[in-house]
Amino acid sequence: MIRVALAASIAFGGALFSLSALADEGDAPPPASTDVVQGCVSAHERARLSSLQEDWAAMREAVNACRSETCPLAIRSDCAAWRDDLERVLPTLLVVVERGATGSPVTLELDGQAIELAEPSAPIQTLPGKHRLRFLSPPLAPIEQELSLAKGEKDHVVRVRFGAPQGAAPSTAPAAVPTRSSRPVPWSTIVLSGGALAAFATSTALLVSALSKRAEARASCAPVCDTSVRSAIQSRLLLSDLSGGAGLVFAGLAVYTYLERPIVRERVLLAVPGVAFDEHALRLLVQGDF
Repeated sequence: MIRVALAASIAFGGALFSLSALADEGDAPPPASTDVVQGCVSAHERARLSSLQEDWAAMREAVNACRSETCPLAIRSDCAAWRDDLERVLPTLLVVVERGATGSPVTLELDGQAIELAEPSAPIQTLPGKHRLRFLSPPLAPIEQELSLAKGEKDHVVRVRFGAPQGAAPSTAPAAVPTRSSRPVPWSTIVLSGGALAAFATSTALLVSALSKRAEARASCAPVCDTSVRSAIQSRLLLSDLSGGAGLVFAGLAVYTYLERPIVRERVLLAVPGVAFDEHALRLLVQGDF
């Protein structure tokens, strides 16, 4: 009853507005009928409810209906404002297609509905949520994509590149060259190891010499040995300690350079044996990389 009363009120108001305009302009259109106004009111209500429920497809249909020129001005104003709001909410797609060598036309099926792609690319308005896209360009193989669009997402770029035609044999990629990885011992490790061995050998020789000299001194002149004898023994012990320390440094560097040695990759040389015949002899052939 409320809706009928509202329709009658709007119809009456529309009639008064039309009569007033007719008084000013003798060729103004006749007022809208009650059935037309009732349809406008119904579309207006559907658009409002669809907006609250975020049913964008139903809202778009209802808004387009209540924006008709046959609807009263108050209803058209509301629906025009809702149409602007809907334009801001609905996302858009921007399709970029590489058509391949054939240059065949491309057809887009958006959720099963065929859409003509403009040249140059123009935004395609759709609804928020998940969508399924299928691109067709015979004789090339079709391409399918799935995506999800948020409310208000504008100019979401979808790039499509067509490959080989249907039934075409895939291109054969060149065979990978076999390689072998190794970690050879660097020359720096060898040199440092040799230096460490030489330093340890020198330290050992000096220590043995100092101990031998001290044993001789104890046997011949202890405890009143000359100062030069004691100095010679202490010097050899000091040099032995220094040589031992140098050996430790060289050994540490040798271990470091060995652990940090780089990985070297080299091609594996393949040799394929074969047999060749001619009218005079049998020959054995070996083919490959050398």
